[in-house]
Amino acid sequence: MLGVTTSVIQDKRIQKKDGTFSVKLRITFNREQKYYPVNVSLTEEDWDKTQSFKARGELKNTKVSLIRLSKKPLILLKVLTHLVFRHLIKHLIKKTDRSKDVFYYLENYMEQLKNESRSGTENSYKCAYNSFKII
Repeated sequence: MLGVTTSVIQDKRIQKKDGTFSVKLRITFNREQKYYPVNVSLTEEDWDKTQSFKARGELKNTKVSLIRLSKKPLILLKVLTHLVFRHLIKHLIKKTDRSKDVFYYLENYMEQLKNESRSGTENSYKCAYNSFKII
């Protein structure tokens, strides 16, 4: 899904006074990583225990919370992608009112100039029309 990955990591760059390290949510998109604090601090031993298969007690609850936290951005991204896609399709399918379109007025005016045999002015408007239509 769009090349987005998430993981929960222990940021060992700065140790707090109580000997713990902050736990952060890492979101990677297009090889660019962003880190978001999750208000959890653990010692290295406690972090290792939460990463083990047999986490117990309070550390097991912490492990479950961290796993849920790492999946939330992906779920939100999936929902947002779906909503944006639905909105885009709805917008593309929506019929436009031609009377509010500048090209509609130009086409009518060029037709009027043609009926009045004003081919020089009509050609000028046609050139302008074509240059705007490309953009």
